[in-house]
Amino acid sequence: MAVSTWTTDDEHYYIWNGEVRIPKTFDPASKAAVIMLGPPGGVAQIPALVKGDPGKHAEIDSTIVLNALAYNDPTADSATWTTITPGDYTTSPVYRLTLNIHKGAPGTSGTSTILTASDVTGTATDGYLLSKKVGSAQATWIAPKVGGQYWPATIANTTDTDGSARTLCSVSISPAPAFDYRLRVHAQSVITSSGSDSRVDLIARVGTASGGDVVGRGFGLAGSTDRVLLVSGVPAGSASTVGKISAGTATVVYLRAEQQASTTQTFTTSKSTTTFMVEVVPIP
Repeated sequence: MAVSTWTTDDEHYYIWNGEVRIPKTFDPASKAAVIMLGPPGGVAQIPALVKGDPGKHAEIDSTIVLNALAYNDPTADSATWTTITPGDYTTSPVYRLTLNIHKGAPGTSGTSTILTASDVTGTATDGYLLSKKVGSAQATWIAPKVGGQYWPATIANTTDTDGSARTLCSVSISPAPAFDYRLRVHAQSVITSSGSDSRVDLIARVGTASGGDVVGRGFGLAGSTDRVLLVSGVPAGSASTVGKISAGTATVVYLRAEQQASTTQTFTTSKSTTTFMVEVVPIP
């Protein structure tokens, strides 16, 4: 191609003057042809394109960088690709996506009704909790089944008690618990007897001092001095109602020292070596 055939009209374009030749073997249906550009006095050819070797496919990094913009941030939403690993004919390029997206605008605050909901029964009493009723799609207000500990204000000394029984102290349980419950009792006392034939038990009774249900007992040993530990529990074989207190019912628990073996020998206890505590245990 003669250089003199290429001229420029400005700094942006080349101008070519010459002939264009298309081989007669060209098939118009193929929509592709080899063309030859001929300057005056010569022929120049632009070769057909040749398919190259397969390249490496691009890979997308699994990590997406998400920048959550405030709903009123003036920054525009955008998505950009960052090259993590440059590619070549043997290495796949790796790209990572970065998104800048606005959060949604705050919605209008809603309202919720619990105390007067149609699927809630009972009275919304202070301190009560909602519980699903067994076999029902409704909930009901119930008192939380939480017990507590109680102890006596004073404990009496006993001196030369005859061979019967003596109430050492009592603990009152208010009617506050709104659930059925039982009592767990703990006690100890040092009992000094006047003779070796005396045996004294510590007994916790509920309801009445002399004939109330036994809810705890400590078995004493015959001898002049004995430290008796009371353990909570009702006698074996007792009915299920023994020691059970109905919801909302007040009661009194008595700690008693009761002579078991002798009716003539006396015994003595001291408030300084006697303790008593009662726990309320809700019934499931």
